[in-house]
Amino acid sequence: MNLDLRHSPEAVRAYLPLSVIWVTTTRLKKLIALLTSAGRNLTVTQEQIDETLAEFRGSLETLAQYT
Repeated sequence: MNLDLRHSPEAVRAYLPLSVIWVTTTRLKKLIALLTSAGRNLTVTQEQIDETLAEFRGSLETLAQYT
């Protein structure tokens, strides 16, 4: 991004940090939204795993009764 801030007007140098903060904040908000969504999907997957394990254990107990 080759900016020559030494030869830029004072207004540009004053505005630049605010624009960097705005861009960084916007990207962080998007990242937080993605992580929140991924966390919800992981919870659903964990619940599915727990249900499947419970069914598997029940099947094993039933099978053990017949042997």
